Amino acid sequence: RAVSCAAVIENFHPKSRRADHAFWGMLSTLPEWRGRKIALILGARAIVTLFEDHGFSKFTTGVRAENGGSMALCAKLDMLPGKWCSYVGMDPAQVTSARVTK
Repeated sequence: RAVSCAAVIENFHPKSRRADHAFWGMLSTLPEWRGRKIALILGARAIVTLFEDHGFSKFTTGVRAENGGSMALCAKLDMLPGKWCSYVGMDPAQVTSARVTK
């Protein structure tokens, strides 16, 4: 059974001015496995893998400012707040029971 996950996505069109950026995040760890730095290690490995396999060296993510745990994890990986702002539409019926960074 999986206890943690992380993901990176090549999310911009190849002709976009941000084609060299990838989205990083979706970190999650089961409560009983937290505190072991699993999300930190998987998050770092996801970044390294996309760099080594596809050459991406710029990453974006989305974290609520009040989510102190995620902000601290991002800071450990040098993922610091920037000036970009993205808006995402979500269907509330699809995410009502999920814990999603909104």
